Amino acid sequence: MNTKITFDETSAALMSEIADLYYNQGMTQQEIARQYDCNRFKIAKMIQNARDEGIVEITIHKPNKRHSALEQALTETFQLSKAIVLDTRDLSRAEALSEIGKTGAMYLEQILSPSATIGVTWGKTIRSVATALDPKTQNPINVVQLCGCFRHINSSDGSRNITHTLAMKFNGEYFYMNIPIYINDEQARNAMLREPLIEHTLNVSRKMDAVLTGIGSRSSLPFNNPVLKSYIAEEDWNEEPNCIGSIYGYVLDRDGRIANISLNRKIVATSLQDILTTPHKLAIATGRHKVDIIIACMKNRYINELITDRATAEQILSTANSDQ
Repeated sequence: MNTKITFDETSAALMSEIADLYYNQGMTQQEIARQYDCNRFKIAKMIQNARDEGIVEITIHKPNKRHSALEQALTETFQLSKAIVLDTRDLSRAEALSEIGKTGAMYLEQILSPSATIGVTWGKTIRSVATALDPKTQNPINVVQLCGCFRHINSSDGSRNITHTLAMKFNGEYFYMNIPIYINDEQARNAMLREPLIEHTLNVSRKMDAVLTGIGSRSSLPFNNPVLKSYIAEEDWNEEPNCIGSIYGYVLDRDGRIANISLNRKIVATSLQDILTTPHKLAIATGRHKVDIIIACMKNRYINELITDRATAEQILSTANSDQ
């Protein structure tokens, strides 16, 4: 039966109703026009208005182009449990980060069962994963902040914010490490670790099913962060040329081992031993400037799963082959 109406082209309710018929129920513009006893051109204009007003938002999901040969080569060369390599060459930097984040989010949804516990660090790549997750209501996941806090240029990249975001997306509990990432005084540090809330977070982190981390290059070491310089001892500066990057808050030397610096003894973080016994140690890292530290982390088994892009994967394998 036809429905005679007076068209008000500014009516959000009417635009929404027509857009629903067109986009969700699959009706043609001509069929909608007959239902409303008007011409097709008015319907077309209302649909366009709905898009212009933001009532209708169209998202195009481009397929993630994965490079299976590089994935297999990484897995075999470094004995990884999982390698995911995306071809992002035709994407802008922002688009590539978004695709990496979506891929990380989808992988987490595959490996995390209800009531699982995941530990997280910080950084824009890890935030992109948290942002890309669809909210869950039936899959509660507990999220643990692996390290203490320090000031970030973008506060949304901080581990506390990411911990909360992930927990909300997974409808689970969050466990903060509400304490600075470094404490100069050894006695004060040991006392803080015995504080009930911190101790509880550390206890939760001993039973993790997965960890999600970025990998820090040489340029992001604490030596280069003015906020952290007050924690760096004189002897640490002497070792600075031998340090190539960081993971889980720990600074690594050129062999990929925990560097013998006082800074690593001042850290407030989940113990590396608890991290190493976690089944899924997933790192998301891209960029040729990170190739050496990524290789070091894989060789020393700090991670057993990697999501990266094609250019980084190719450089990793080229470097590994030239070192043999």
